[in-house]
Amino acid sequence: MHTLIKHQIISLAKSDKEREVCGFICRDTSGAPRVFVCKNISENPREEFEISMEDSISVLGMGNPLAVYHSHPTASPGFSPADLECAEEMCLPFYMYDVETETWHEYIPESYESSVLGRQWCLGFDDCYSVVRNYFRKTHGVYMGDYDRDESMSHEERGVIAHHYEHEGFRVVPKEEIREGDVLIFKTDKALPQHLGIYSGQNRFFHHPINGLSRLEPLSDRWLSRLISVFRYDPKVKMGQNACNS
Repeated sequence: MHTLIKHQIISLAKSDKEREVCGFICRDTSGAPRVFVCKNISENPREEFEISMEDSISVLGMGNPLAVYHSHPTASPGFSPADLECAEEMCLPFYMYDVETETWHEYIPESYESSVLGRQWCLGFDDCYSVVRNYFRKTHGVYMGDYDRDESMSHEERGVIAHHYEHEGFRVVPKEEIREGDVLIFKTDKALPQHLGIYSGQNRFFHHPINGLSRLEPLSDRWLSRLISVFRYDPKVKMGQNACNS
């Protein structure tokens, strides 16, 4: 999730505590994420939301909708059954902010299809971490956390995976033992200090270069010279984290 987009949605939710605010997150013509505010036309706007056909058509006319967002003015355990059903029908990720508990929620429906390859770059939604999330969700049924990220990451010394790898169930393995499905972390000279990829075997890897399309390419000497770490998903690590938190 792009940090600024998240904060914008939270501000919208806090500005109207009498109804569920709602709308879309879209990719604009420059490829950047934008919040599209919609009117909640539900007859019971405090407990549910409904987006008009006109707003939906307007969003589709803008290009590529990335997700749907809405708020819950009063405390709730999470998404309502109606929210989950709507997400499956719309085939898009849903984000929700609970105003009373100040908590952020994400739901990715089973109907949502997000290819690992050929995705247009959009920081916070379609970036190198998104490739890793999509791969593990589709290949292993593992739902990784959607950590906030934005342009300020250029000042961080460690990336998303490096910060949270144990919590997400990964362990470090020697570079010499690399195998299919391992997460690769590279040092780059771009805006972001660390770049992620997934090793696909046969000396190739999936990744999403900045401002490009997600792709499969050879793990060349150039990339190997920038390889910092290799992480491997291990359910035992995840189970150990859960035991420590229980």
